[in-house]
Amino acid sequence: FLTGAGEDEIVRVWAYAGRALYYIDSTGAPAPVGASTGGATKLLSADIVDAAWYRSSAATHPSLYLALGESTPIEAFDGNLADITWQTQSGNYAIALCVHDNLLFYAYERNKVDAFNGSAWHSTASPAASPAEVGDRTYPIRNLISWNGYLWAGKDDGLYKITNPTGYPTTGTLTSSKVLDFSATAYDVNFALMVVHNGDLYFSINNGLLKYTTGDVLTSISPDAGLDLSAEKRVHYRAAASTVNTLWVVGEGALDGDSVLLAYTEGHWHPVYTASYIQNQAIRSLVVEPGWYGDLPRLWFGTGLRTAYVEMPTTTQH
Repeated sequence: FLTGAGEDEIVRVWAYAGRALYYIDSTGAPAPVGASTGGATKLLSADIVDAAWYRSSAATHPSLYLALGESTPIEAFDGNLADITWQTQSGNYAIALCVHDNLLFYAYERNKVDAFNGSAWHSTASPAASPAEVGDRTYPIRNLISWNGYLWAGKDDGLYKITNPTGYPTTGTLTSSKVLDFSATAYDVNFALMVVHNGDLYFSINNGLLKYTTGDVLTSISPDAGLDLSAEKRVHYRAAASTVNTLWVVGEGALDGDSVLLAYTEGHWHPVYTASYIQNQAIRSLVVEPGWYGDLPRLWFGTGLRTAYVEMPTTTQH
């Protein structure tokens, strides 16, 4: 899930699943975006693995960029449901996307990071500039996030800081360095969750959650102890959303374990919703919607093949 508006300037909740993009508005259930206005559902050539709204300084409106993996080019959607336009970004591929410093950064070829400035994809510019290589190719980049003036990449084996110099991408070269080493606990679910909340960076490692502050202090805030979760009930934390007072987190259970929606506020965890594995309701996604579709703000999340929401009294309380 993500929120945003394109050419029609209508802010909506958007979702992607498999090869299709969906939108949610006040008229009913999620609806697929068509290949053209009034046309059949747009089925992309590969599954969507990430998405980001981006508007360059020269663009007239944001577009939604969809990452389709290592072998299928990035697609861009103009966000105007009354006049749908899709554009294939030929020759450019991505496994993760992130807007930082008014550039659209994208990860590809497992450990490379480059940037799009709205007119040229840096990796296919003439002459092509060298991308940043984030660690080696042993582990792929799992996530990208903008925080504390830098771009950060999460990989199975650690957290990396990426620096883009003044004038980039016209001049200068990206550099990267490993800041936190998790080689001993490398796992493909590490950094599935990355979110900024109240100025700090939160991310998932194995079955836990960590907080990393601007002062370089790393702290475990895993819910296991506070909620007395037994080992067989522990989850992998997949997504989070930040409001002023509360961090909302979803955790996906094992094949025979329940998935959970949790709230973290004032240093304490509170269970909000449990999705039963018996009904195949694994939760992997989450977004906050501040009251566009009803009287109260909502937390939207995916449960298995369904979309669900819970209402909040305000966007800052649970």
